[in-house]
Formats: sequence, structure tokens, C-alpha cells
Amino acid sequence: MDSKAQLKSARAKMNAKSKMAEYQPELATQAQDWDIVMHQLNNGGSMCEMYHTLLLIAPRSQMNRSSQIALNVWRNERFTITPLKLLQLATLYSSLPMTLTETAREDLKKLRLITTKTTVNAVDMAPIIGEWKGAGDPVMLFFGRRGSPTFLDFYSNQQGNYNVFVAGVSGSGKSVAMNEIVSAYRGIGARVWVIDVGRSYQNLIRLQKGTFIEFTPFAKNPLCINPFSWVGTDNELDFKAEMRLLKPMIGRMASPNAPLTEFQYSLIAEAITAVWKDYGPETTPTKIRDFLLDKIKNESGGVERVAYELAKQLQPFTTEGIYGEYFNGPANISLDGDMIGLELEELKNAPELRRVVLFVLTSRIAHDMYLSRDRKKICLVDEAWQLLGADKETAEFIEEGYRRARKYNGIFCVGTQGIEDAFKNDASQAAYSNADWKLFLRQDKKNLEKLIEDGMVNFSPAVKRMLLSLRTERGRFSEMLIASPNGDSVVRHIPDPFSLLMASTNATDFNECESLLNQGYSTMEALTIMLQRRGQLV
Repeated sequence: MDSKAQLKSARAKMNAKSKMAEYQPELATQAQDWDIVMHQLNNGGSMCEMYHTLLLIAPRSQMNRSSQIALNVWRNERFTITPLKLLQLATLYSSLPMTLTETAREDLKKLRLITTKTTVNAVDMAPIIGEWKGAGDPVMLFFGRRGSPTFLDFYSNQQGNYNVFVAGVSGSGKSVAMNEIVSAYRGIGARVWVIDVGRSYQNLIRLQKGTFIEFTPFAKNPLCINPFSWVGTDNELDFKAEMRLLKPMIGRMASPNAPLTEFQYSLIAEAITAVWKDYGPETTPTKIRDFLLDKIKNESGGVERVAYELAKQLQPFTTEGIYGEYFNGPANISLDGDMIGLELEELKNAPELRRVVLFVLTSRIAHDMYLSRDRKKICLVDEAWQLLGADKETAEFIEEGYRRARKYNGIFCVGTQGIEDAFKNDASQAAYSNADWKLFLRQDKKNLEKLIEDGMVNFSPAVKRMLLSLRTERGRFSEMLIASPNGDSVVRHIPDPFSLLMASTNATDFNECESLLNQGYSTMEALTIMLQRRGQLV
């Protein structure tokens, strides 16, 4: 075959130099083609035969429509395919594995269905339609749009951090997908903390025998998360190191929505240090308030005005304040289990309290996350934009925590209802920017286009096209775009009926499950009964 190519190349060169070439410009093009062939042969390539056959299988009633769609798909890629109306059996055999014989090849040659190509050209023309196979160990299972399994592990990222940002509008399947993340990593022995608004993870945590903690205002036995109760429990950290977290916590209580000045923080640090020296782990916001009122004086020996203002701003979090029960007294919750769920739904009418609670909890979780490097750990915050503060301190805390987490085998994962939520404040933007893994489910088209127009995100046309193509079929699957340093790919999350019901935030499902639990059924029994009622379990 190679010697024949050499002869044809020589003949093509002669024709290109002949007088007829003036009237047949295609002869020069043919000579160029054969020059390319000879270059490939001289550099280790060879010639081969190849043919393309599209085997289309469709119901008889849809055959014409399906054929036309196939023709259009190939035409858009500048290929022309022709229906072989009288050669179905021969081409069927030739398209199946292990069926191309020498006799069949001769027949295809006579029909001019086989062409000669260089091996490089043949590889380029091979109609390989493949899907992303995933990354890392098979921790989570998704599927491509063509059905190929896709395995994913966030720890497979070798180019940056393991942190995750998940965004999807209501009804896109975000909660179900995030339940899958939690369940998958618990399945490999990871330690998990979940902070949520809406009880999306309540059933999963109960099934995993985890600890589910609800912050209910005015309860008979109120929860207390006094951060000073935890100071000194880690022998590796001295009080100065603990101060880095204690100072912004008290600052957040004094000013939940607005940033404080350096002078204000210096007064808070002075008060914390002095009160801790006298009371140790019995320190409370009330004692710090009292110190600011009584002990800090100005240059004239009178009450320092700024300290007085801070003390008054701390009032809601003291024993006399409406939020005092959460922070005064010894802490009575434990975050030491393998799976901890923290539900803040009941605090939705007190956003100032909720932000302080979140800051205290995430600080404690980050502290626990950094105690060891030998175990995988994940902290998940759902509906994050409602919880994250808009101040500089929270943004700095997130940036530092996200950077450090990788060194300690940790993952921070936040979920929101839209990509636009990432740009509502500095804290949410820090969470977005410091997450190498981004999982985008179906987005609001108008909001997405506005983000792109305003230059808030820099999506390529291909990524924008993929985002706009995402869809969710309720009860069947939800599509998501997984973006990472390794590339962007669309996958489908196809949950089984049990997982789908377990993560359901539908009011009817929630009320039915609670009713069964109140009757004495376990979570597993309640979900099983619900599936049987729906005919999804035999």
C-alpha cells in the first residue's frame, strides 16, 4: 500500500506541473494532499483502509424522522451521509464487531464504501463518542447523558483544594445531590458536619445514627454554645491562638451586621483576656459586658465611650438579653460525633442570632477539623447565603479556613439556590472563589445571563451553553455541570426512590414522615412505609 502511495504521489506531482494544471487547479490540491501523505509515511506513519457506517435503530413509525435528525447532525459537522436503502444487510454485518471478512471487504471496495487514509487521518476521523469517566476513586456515582457511569471524588484534585460550591434553583435537585455527597463520604468513613436551614438532612442523619441538633428558641432545656467552654480543650493551642476566634465571635455579637474598628476589637480583646484570667472557662458574654462597662476607663478616668457602646451592643447576648440563654453558662452540646447535623430553621426570624450561632459553630468545626490529618472530613453548609454574614471578618475566616482545610484532609461545601448568591456579600464570594469544585444544577436563565452581562462570571460560550441546557425531571434525574481545574462536564444524578424520598423537602412528604415517626416507627420503617404507599417498593 505504501509503494502504491509513492507512485500516486509522483504521478500527482507530474500532473500538477503539466500544462493541464492551468485549466485544472484541483491537480495542485491533489499534489499537496499526496505531499502530506508522503510526509506521514516518512515519519513512521502508514496507510490504512476505513469506512463509516451509521447503524440507526428506531421504531418503524419514527424511522424517517430519526434518519433526518441523523443527517442533520452530521451535516452540521460538514459530513454528508447517504441512506443505503438496498444494502442494509451487508452494511449491518460490516458494522458489527468481528464480522468483517476478506470477501465482505472486497464487496465494500466495489461499492466504494472503503477509502484509503493515513493512520493519523483515520484516527482523527474515527467517530468516537465518549463521555467523561470522572475523577479519582468511586466515591460518588453519576451518569453521563449517554448512560456512561461517572465516578467522582473531590479528593482527586491535585491542582488545588477540595472545597465545593453547589448552586441550583428550587426544584433542581440540589438537596438530593448534597445528600448524596454526605452519604457517599460517610460511606468511606469521613467525619461529617451539616449546617442547614430546612431539615433537608434530618432523615439521613437519623439513619446514620448521627446527632441532630435543633436550635429552638425558648425551649425548656435551651442549647448553650458558650465558646469559652471549649477553650483549653486542645492542648496544642494556647490562649493566644484561641483569641483569634474568640475576638471575632464577641465582635459578631456586638455588631452582627456592621464591621467593627480596630480600636473596638482591641477593647474586646482586652476584656476577653482580663475576664478569662479571672474566670477561665466560666467566662460569658455577660461578664465581658460588665468588664467593658466598669473596668475600661478613658484618659480622664471616666467611662470609655466606645467600651460603653460595645457593652450596650452586647446586651442582647447577655443573661438579661433575648439571646442570652444560648451563650451564658456551660456549653451543653457536643460536636464530637462522626456525623453531626445542626438545624437553624427555627432561628430564621432572628438573623442576627443565626449569624452569631453559625460563626460560633463553624469556628468550632474548623477547630476540630484541624486536630488531625489522618481522617477525611467534610463540613457542609446548605442555604449558605442566608447564613453567612456580610462583614469582612467572616470573609477572612472563610478564606483562611478554606485554604487550611486541604492540609488537614478537610472539605468545606456550601450550597445556594443560584450562582448569583455567591456575589451577595464578601463571605459568599469568598466561599465561591476558594472552591475548586463547582457543581451547577439548573439555573434561572435571566439571572445567569445578567451575571454574564455584568461581568460577574467569566463563562466561556461552551460553559454557558451547557448551563442553559441543564434540566431536571422530577422523580427521575437531575443534571449538573461539574466544573473543576480538570475541565467541565455535564452529568446526571439518578437517585433511587429511597434516596429521593429521604432527601425530599416536599411539605406532604415531610408531614407524612413526621406523622409516622410520632406513631413510634423508626426513620427506616417510616420511609419504607411511604415507599410502599406510593407503589415504589414491593
